[in-house]
Amino acid sequence: MNDLTNEQLIFLDNLIYFDLRQFKGERIVTAVETILSDPESFVVKAMNTANYGKMPASMTKEEWEVLLTAFLENDRDFLESYTIEHPTNDYESDDYFCASTFVKYSEEDNSVVEDIAVIFRGTFGNGPEWSDNILNGNRVWSYETDKSVLYIQGLKECYGDAANHLTVSGHSKGGNRAQYATILTDQVDRCVSLDGQGFSSEFLELYAEEIEQKNEILIPLSMKVLKCVKVCLMQAI
Repeated sequence: MNDLTNEQLIFLDNLIYFDLRQFKGERIVTAVETILSDPESFVVKAMNTANYGKMPASMTKEEWEVLLTAFLENDRDFLESYTIEHPTNDYESDDYFCASTFVKYSEEDNSVVEDIAVIFRGTFGNGPEWSDNILNGNRVWSYETDKSVLYIQGLKECYGDAANHLTVSGHSKGGNRAQYATILTDQVDRCVSLDGQGFSSEFLELYAEEIEQKNEILIPLSMKVLKCVKVCLMQAI
């Protein structure tokens, strides 16, 4: 379990800014190749759906081409090993919560789960996530934030005990969701939060014991790391 590197998780933290529902049940490589086959259409679609003209993950079409091509050429095994499952993205109903599960199955027995990573997307569109970000500065719980807990708890029905050994990650609010799910459940073995915002003093006081117990698996990363990854990828191709 926990096979993915921080760089691979950051890649998924970016990829989830696309609507992955159309790739449900497909390997990541299929999504990457499909987007690269017509990157302008995919980027424009992502801009015009619920993101109010903003580039997905604030990356231009050219930057997406660089990133996707670099992983396709230099880390194809990773892209071919993981399947996209349980993608959620219901902005049509003004619910902007978005997550996806990436599952690696055994090559010898595709019913055996070897690794599971859950990725949460950052704040998107103009939905309730923005107000939730502000209000969480003075509270310990919200229905919006708790969606991350409900999501990973639901994975137990699909993956059994394997769902008790998750890697979780996300960018910005996605990183906050990943941390929240790690603190409030016992299903996470590793949490990589990319620029995820923090919590209220009330939250930190209430869950001080849980945070201390899970301190070693809570891994915060900054955008500096992401920029270094982008530079390395551009140099690689």
